[in-house]
Amino acid sequence: MNAAFYSQHPAKASSTSQAVSMAKGGRARLVHRWVAMIFTLTVAANFAVMPWGPPPAWITYAPLPPLLFLMITGLTMLVSSWVGQVRARRAKSKGTNQ
Repeated sequence: MNAAFYSQHPAKASSTSQAVSMAKGGRARLVHRWVAMIFTLTVAANFAVMPWGPPPAWITYAPLPPLLFLMITGLTMLVSSWVGQVRARRAKSKGTNQ
């Protein structure tokens, strides 16, 4: 993969519809990164307290809300990528038919 794929600001795309799709994906990607860090910390906290016995329920279940957000933002990025590709193909086919 190239560095442009990991960019936080992918709104510098060539077409307008692709730019709008990529800008939404950029926000989702940024949220996904931060939530992934929170998820990692909650899992690490879960393992950190295990030597002192079974962890309390709130520590055990703490990774679940970030995991839900990770699933939502991951699916958002996946779908926005597909939608952007379909729109780009349609725009390209409209341009060649005229």
